[in-house]
Amino acid sequence: TNLDTTAVATDIVGSYEFFSKDVHSENKVTGFMRNTPTDAGVNYDLIFGTIKTGDSNAVERLRITSAGLVGIGSDAPTLGLDINRGANSGVFLGNPTHGYKLRANVTSSNDYGILIEDEDGVDLYRAVSSTGTSNADTHTFYTAGSERLRITSDGKVGINSTSPHNRLHVVESYVNRTWTPSTSL
Repeated sequence: TNLDTTAVATDIVGSYEFFSKDVHSENKVTGFMRNTPTDAGVNYDLIFGTIKTGDSNAVERLRITSAGLVGIGSDAPTLGLDINRGANSGVFLGNPTHGYKLRANVTSSNDYGILIEDEDGVDLYRAVSSTGTSNADTHTFYTAGSERLRITSDGKVGINSTSPHNRLHVVESYVNRTWTPSTSL
C-alpha cells in the first residue's frame, strides 16, 4: 500500500468532468472543473475548461489561483483579473444593443494601445504606451468614428489635426484654416 499522498503540480486532486458524444459518436470531455496543486500540495488552483469547434477535448479557459487571482485565457494570472486573449483582451459593459468595450489591442509582437469602443467596435478613445507599435505615447479621442483630438508624446494638442505643430493646433474644417496662437501657451 502506498501511503504517500503528497500532491505534485501535475496531479488532479479533484475533478468534475462532463462528457458527450460528438457527431462521430466519440466520447469527449466537453467541460471540466478541476482542483490542482501548483506546488507540493500547499497551494491549489481551481481550473475550468470547455470545448469549442476544432478541439478534441475541453481545454482550460479560466483559472482561480490560491491567491485569489483570476485568469481568463491565462494559466498564470498576475493581477486580480488577468484577461489574455491577444487583440481581443477586454471587457464589454452593457447589452448587445448599447454598450462599451474596454479592449487592449496587443499581440505578442504588436502594441496598438488600450481602446474604448462602442458596441460596434468604433473607437471612442485610444491610448498608446511608449512601447506602442504605432503613434507611441499618444492619446486620441474620437466621435462618429473619426479622430477629433490628439495629445502627442511631446504634449502638443491637435484638434482635428493628427500631427499638431504647436502646443495647440486647431484645424477648423468650415473655414479650412489652421489657427495658431500668436504667443506660446
